[in-house]
Amino acid sequence: MLRGLAMVTALTLASGCSVLNGLGGSDDTSDASVDANSSDAALRCTDRLCYREVRLDLLGEASDIALGDFSGSPGFVVSTWQGWITVFRGNGDGTFQMESPQRVPSQVAAGVAAGDFDNDSLTDVATFEHHSDGGTGQESTFTIYYGAGTDTEFTVTGSGERLISGYFSADDRVDLAMATTQNELVVMIADGLGVWSQAARQPVPGSGRDLTAGFFDADGLDDIAVAHWDAGGVEEDGVTIFYQNSTGAEFSDTTTIPTTPPPRAIDASTLVSAAPVEDVVVAKSCPECSTPYDLVRVYPPAGSPGGGFQWEGLGMNVIEIIQEDFDGDGRPDVAMLTDVADNVTAPELLVLFADSNNLWSETQWISLGATENARFVSADFNGDDIMDFAVAKSGNQEILLLLSDETLR
Repeated sequence: MLRGLAMVTALTLASGCSVLNGLGGSDDTSDASVDANSSDAALRCTDRLCYREVRLDLLGEASDIALGDFSGSPGFVVSTWQGWITVFRGNGDGTFQMESPQRVPSQVAAGVAAGDFDNDSLTDVATFEHHSDGGTGQESTFTIYYGAGTDTEFTVTGSGERLISGYFSADDRVDLAMATTQNELVVMIADGLGVWSQAARQPVPGSGRDLTAGFFDADGLDDIAVAHWDAGGVEEDGVTIFYQNSTGAEFSDTTTIPTTPPPRAIDASTLVSAAPVEDVVVAKSCPECSTPYDLVRVYPPAGSPGGGFQWEGLGMNVIEIIQEDFDGDGRPDVAMLTDVADNVTAPELLVLFADSNNLWSETQWISLGATENARFVSADFNGDDIMDFAVAKSGNQEILLLLSDETLR
């Protein structure tokens, strides 16, 4: 169900880029420069990598973080449970411009995604909050902030934990997808003019936990993989891949991969399959089990475990997983963000490094402090061709930046 449009003003920067200036806004409208090369940047080094650490304050407790190119270099946008959206524009050298936080109309921001939803070459931001539909069900209200200064609000049935963007309608426009806790995949399509439609609503064999977009067949179209779990005793723990067809966002063809224990987080990868077909890398964890453990495993679309890529851990509470080359050797590594659990006293960032035999033979642990984590992203923020990290920490209302520094090794 679509709702009416509302207009907001845009804050235009000296660079000529237009960013969001949301309803309500903050009393402080000045930009804040964040410099990771300053003397305040702490150092974190292991045998494999060194990072400069910078902590950025947030207005509220982080709920999500998403990458976005807001100024020609990688940056990110953060949502908080208190309803604030903050954009950090990357300068490409490890410094950022932090825009004044904007208050969303619902005063709750459960998740965030970024993309050019209206084809004007400006990065836009989507956020959502879920609430009761007035009866026994749940619904989610989405607010789309366009870089040119307008916004759109619409509501769909169901509530989810994660929002992603991708090309889900066989055109050149960026769309949105959400896996709901009511066992459905909801795909929302942008027409490029500010109007959104619900193009697909497909059943999922369990309650949605995470989702990712990837090329899981050879047609070059974005497919969607949903991690789901048995929330009611009659559902299924596993990953279901929804394939986009050549005519649009129907996603009616599916493949389900059962997993034990339940999947916590997923990402698309090229760990096993040859491009352009991608695999699903799954972090499965059960810290609450009688014998806590977790497992990272790669599944090609056919469903069989692939290669030597498997790692068994010690029962961490995995929040999110990202597959990238984190040490610049051309091999596919995996990073996991964990949170506190019954048997884990402090959250960690864990990187699994791949060797020449396609085995995760070396690990790197980075302690993140005894506060809750929300999500994390990875990109080359400082231009040294090594991936960096931005961790949205909820417990102490901050972003933790880990910027690689090869000169310190």
